[in-house]
Amino acid sequence: MCQYVQGQYRENTFKPDDLSTKTFNLKPKEEFPIPKLPFKVVKVIDARFDSSKLGFVDNSSPFLGTRENFQKLKLRNGIARNLENYYSHSIGNQDSNQLGLLIVLKKFWVTSTRTYDYQKQSLSYVIGGESRVIVKWEYYLFKDDQYLPFQRLDTSIESLQSVTQLFKDENAGLYNKESIYSLLNHFIGKFDYSKAIAVFNSRPKKTLIEIESANRARFSLPVLSDSTINSGVFYVFDEFIKNKPALTEFHEKTVKYSLSRTEDFLTDGNDNRILNYWGYAQKKYIRVGPYGNETIFRIGNSFEFFVKRRIASPGGNGGNGFTNHYYLW
Repeated sequence: MCQYVQGQYRENTFKPDDLSTKTFNLKPKEEFPIPKLPFKVVKVIDARFDSSKLGFVDNSSPFLGTRENFQKLKLRNGIARNLENYYSHSIGNQDSNQLGLLIVLKKFWVTSTRTYDYQKQSLSYVIGGESRVIVKWEYYLFKDDQYLPFQRLDTSIESLQSVTQLFKDENAGLYNKESIYSLLNHFIGKFDYSKAIAVFNSRPKKTLIEIESANRARFSLPVLSDSTINSGVFYVFDEFIKNKPALTEFHEKTVKYSLSRTEDFLTDGNDNRILNYWGYAQKKYIRVGPYGNETIFRIGNSFEFFVKRRIASPGGNGGNGFTNHYYLW
């Protein structure tokens, strides 16, 4: 998912993939020395559902109300290759085993959305600052085609820096103690590899084909593998994943409150309003319900949406009781 806030009305739907791109190039920084590892090579496999980007970044105040503030965040030459190039500077102190380190990215996402629960379908957004780095990495020690499972890092890290600040190259670390560099160094420097190296020859291992097969199996979801998304209402996210709508007879309706504000809702075959649903699908589009029936788009093996939201800030102008309204992408 991209950057968004909760809201009641759909404003302007925009396909996330049409956003411009901000490309960042990881390179060694004196302020953030890369830990030296006892390996001859570091390889990275990107096995994420969306391997095209790391998230979205806003380069100016969100209250300017233009979608051009937001860009897709990518790494130069691709995420896996750029990480490999960066981590190649960690190579040193190799032992006689001449082992390599393989990192498999299952999750690697940077966002200004603090929390998102797929089961409860709840999220919150922090304006003007905090970000979260979501990581699920698997580590293997390898030699030739023998890969020893070593560790799994599954965590999310809260940062006081915005996404823009985390990926700020100029004077990185001079004023900010936290940077994407310090986090990446932590992700490889936090482990003691010595015991795994010592038992490498005696422990059961996997082949690269087995690892890649397990990675591909994650994408074997009906919502991704079926040729079409079945029309109907999905009450919960799991029904969407299985492509099994709970209700197939429904109608879309719209209430118009003003020239610029409308609300979409659904009714069943008996014209009863449908409440508390995750989303619904028609032949031409899929919409997610909790955020105002927003259109979502399939991009690779992921589904995303990007909309302009009308949000309220109560007690503006020094707490005089009036409500200020802003537009935020």
